[in-house]
Amino acid sequence: MPSIRLLIREGVIRKQFPAPMGTEAFPAYAIARAKELLQEVECAARSTLEYPMTFEMLKNGLRSFEGRALRDLADFRKRCKDNVVACLDSYLDVQPSGPSSIWVGCPEVMPCTSSLEISQRSRALPIWLNKCLSRCRNDLTSEQFTRPLVLDSEIWAEYNTAYETHSNCEFCREVGKKKGFGYIVGLERELMHAINKVLHFLDFSSTTRFTFRRYAEIAVLTSFELMPSPRKQRGRFNNEGI
Repeated sequence: MPSIRLLIREGVIRKQFPAPMGTEAFPAYAIARAKELLQEVECAARSTLEYPMTFEMLKNGLRSFEGRALRDLADFRKRCKDNVVACLDSYLDVQPSGPSSIWVGCPEVMPCTSSLEISQRSRALPIWLNKCLSRCRNDLTSEQFTRPLVLDSEIWAEYNTAYETHSNCEFCREVGKKKGFGYIVGLERELMHAINKVLHFLDFSSTTRFTFRRYAEIAVLTSFELMPSPRKQRGRFNNEGI
């Protein structure tokens, strides 16, 4: 079956079988998990990070989750969140080796800006940058399920807005012109790397068999007739919890 598996996955890449988007990512994950499709589980789990993980987002797809699938997806999301928060913490660090050290010296928080005086005084990030990074970090910490975890577009908007509010600072303006683009691109790259380091580990049996029918279910995502009835699903959640 490896040739069939390769055929299906190449079809997804060529968009002959569209990858799950929007709320489809959640039932796609559940189906892949039920069919023990390792690569599809990993792909679908990562796709769900682009959306809130709420009952409103899950909608009818909630009925396709079996056993610990929903709980494991929530755990995967939490581990990704922890990595992203740790990444943001590293950018809030003002040590000389930290990526944000280029911003140390803003006269708003450090009036003396010579290299010797900076080394002798308490190092601090510009207020605007500290607020920007802290807001993203705190929002993730308090709202890990009600907001997306992929911050690539959001971090650009947050940074640009915060930077513009401080455009009258000559020091930050010069740093922004020379190194600002590389800084925010590096942050975006590190945030994605933080997520990619997290694996959705599933201990599937080595005797798992792959069939074209299983891949067809993942690719199409339109036939939900085989899913448990809402009454049966509600009974299972009452017994197991989420």
